[in-house]
Amino acid sequence: KQWYQRRVAITAGLDPPSIQQPMMFSFLHTDKSKQKLRIKVDNANWSEYFSIDTVGSSGRIRSYDETRECYYEVGMTISLSNIQLTNIVTFYPRFQVINELQIPIAVGSLSMELVECKCNKITPFWPGSKDDHNLVIKISKGKPTMPIPLDVTQQTVVRADCSSDESCGYVSVVVFVDVRTATTEIRVGMYYKGA
Repeated sequence: KQWYQRRVAITAGLDPPSIQQPMMFSFLHTDKSKQKLRIKVDNANWSEYFSIDTVGSSGRIRSYDETRECYYEVGMTISLSNIQLTNIVTFYPRFQVINELQIPIAVGSLSMELVECKCNKITPFWPGSKDDHNLVIKISKGKPTMPIPLDVTQQTVVRADCSSDESCGYVSVVVFVDVRTATTEIRVGMYYKGA
């Protein structure tokens, strides 16, 4: 039996978008070579087929959206249940932004529009192209920050220009980028003057 745990709105072969709970199913074929899946994110094309029989493995799956002209990359991990009879397959967006500030921000890449990221929430981040793995952050009505590379684990402080909004007390924000095999976690937190 296989479990699918959903972290984003991913459409899998038997999984309509309205289903928000984990889903269980069995393959009809007993031949392991035919036990492969593919996924579809939003209106993108179906991904290539992939296997989910190797417990402990993780990786990334990519599907192309011809309308938006962008790639959706989805991380996947495969683990074994406590009773060791069931594989648990978990899908994640490749990039996840966690806004730890007390104000909403907008995030994006150089090749895409900015997307709102609410306070203390996790937002999936889909870069505009497969080669543009950079993040820009915009706070309030200010200008976007300089691009932050997302292909290396790092902690950096970036200047957040919010001079056009008097309610914004942030001069800079701290950005933690944690690159893992299946997903990249990006935390945006407070940086205070004189810290």
